[in-house]
Amino acid sequence: MLLGVLVCLNYWGDVEHRVSSHLPTDHSWFEWLFAHGAYSVQHLENPLFSTRQNAPDGVNMMANTSLLGATLPLAPVTLLLGPQVTYALYLGGALAATAATSYWMLSRHLVRSRAAAFLGGAFLGFAPGIVHHANGQPNFVSNYLLPLIVARVLLLGAPGRGWRRDGVVLGLLVAYQIFINEEMLLLTALACLVVVLAYAAQRPRAAWARARGFLSALGLGGALALLLTAYPIWFQFNGPQS
Repeated sequence: MLLGVLVCLNYWGDVEHRVSSHLPTDHSWFEWLFAHGAYSVQHLENPLFSTRQNAPDGVNMMANTSLLGATLPLAPVTLLLGPQVTYALYLGGALAATAATSYWMLSRHLVRSRAAAFLGGAFLGFAPGIVHHANGQPNFVSNYLLPLIVARVLLLGAPGRGWRRDGVVLGLLVAYQIFINEEMLLLTALACLVVVLAYAAQRPRAAWARARGFLSALGLGGALALLLTAYPIWFQFNGPQS
């Protein structure tokens, strides 16, 4: 949390009038997105589209980096404190949350040393490339669900685990990540695919023993994620201004 505050410290000097000098237009765009989320909740409007940008034709929010998974839940904060404050709070919080979930994933599933997990989590949350994106692109620092998705994929089909529960949890995580950053979800899915294929090649017997539970859980999770996001994804590719 202290590192998250440190990254955003310059904004807090004058939070309502300062923007990133590196990507000022992106910074302003995401502040507007927080305002859009609050406006949609306040007026019970469809958050997937807005005519308050690109008037009179409007903007397809699902076809943009709309961060609806954050702007809608944080609508009360935006209405109370304004989009500039919400932006700064969320930016620091997303960095810290990513480091925290990365630490949890590493310490619980991949390494024995808590110190190593701490360093790994700190790097995943505050690597130079991530902090670079913090200059106006909070969607690319909002990676806090990705370690949870990776951990769930690693557990699919493991002996003694219920594939239905794991599939449901994976489906819910994937569905929510779609409303945060689809690009990072795609990259994470491709990385998981490489790991699964490498595991199957190196340990074919163990992989075969887990295959049925893995595929069952993966299918259930995919079906649930598709069910929950079918209309927003359709809107993204076929809705107005898609």
